[in-house]
Amino acid sequence: ANLPKKPKTDYQCFSDARRAAITDRIPGASGAEINKQLASQWRLLTDEERQPFALESAEDLKRYVAECESKGVEVDKKTVERHRGLRPPMSALQIFKEDAEETFNIGADPDEIVPEIIELVQQGWDDLTAEEQAEYERRAAADHARFESEMRRKREAKERREARDKRESSEGACASSECDGGVESGRPPKKARTPLAQQQQERQE
Repeated sequence: ANLPKKPKTDYQCFSDARRAAITDRIPGASGAEINKQLASQWRLLTDEERQPFALESAEDLKRYVAECESKGVEVDKKTVERHRGLRPPMSALQIFKEDAEETFNIGADPDEIVPEIIELVQQGWDDLTAEEQAEYERRAAADHARFESEMRRKREAKERREARDKRESSEGACASSECDGGVESGRPPKKARTPLAQQQQERQE
């Protein structure tokens, strides 16, 4: 099947831009060494420096959706959610698999047998040194922290919306009735007459 190529992540866009420079600087470097260098450089980038790659990733997502529509292929929802929504944290092995797919073009052929791909990725992971695996563990920890931060921001935003809706609902209810004797509507409550004041009023009448 001639399926549209899935959109690249921010990190994959960054890798494409920097990979050639690393291979030129370190001739004969293994894929694992190149990925280690890329991960190290990516970690040092500021949010502002990562922004161009995020924009490139967003454009590639548009390309993917457009190609799916033109070919009559159903858009992969998980892929779109990963780019637009809250992406679940990845394990060290998942990050390695993503790098391996990009480096060695694993999974590019839809007819490839999945178990063989899994075995290839696992073998590549087992061949990494302890230091190289530790680098992926650090990236996984950073991704988990990213996920927790995004979850916290979403919860806080939800709490603010709920508090605002509750406040607006309460204000709307008070606007249609005199809450607490008119205090909520902006009018002071009427004071109850004392017996003496009532007698004086009756004499005047």
